[in-house]
Amino acid sequence: MTKSYEVGSLIAVTSGEYSDYCLMGHMRVLRPFSQNEVVAEFKARGPWKVKGYPPVPTTADDEDGEDWDCHDRFLAWLVSEGYAEPVESVQTMYIGAYSHLEGEEE
Repeated sequence: MTKSYEVGSLIAVTSGEYSDYCLMGHMRVLRPFSQNEVVAEFKARGPWKVKGYPPVPTTADDEDGEDWDCHDRFLAWLVSEGYAEPVESVQTMYIGAYSHLEGEEE
């Protein structure tokens, strides 16, 4: 099942696994889309075909297509195509750890 995103939705964009897992940023959806469809469109259109850049991997096991900044370029493409916009005014609220609810430190 593919994820679909509706206009106005907020997305926390993440990547990686285990110790490499990270939050890349927050985006607001401007045009409805399905994740599988936009990833396929990005790969098919080839916006990474710039001198010095290897191709975007087509599968997780495609070592020849390894491209360490394909995530950044995909997000930039998503914005340039009008699917989403970055949300700059997001704040974090730390509320504690290990079952202890904490207020902010003074």
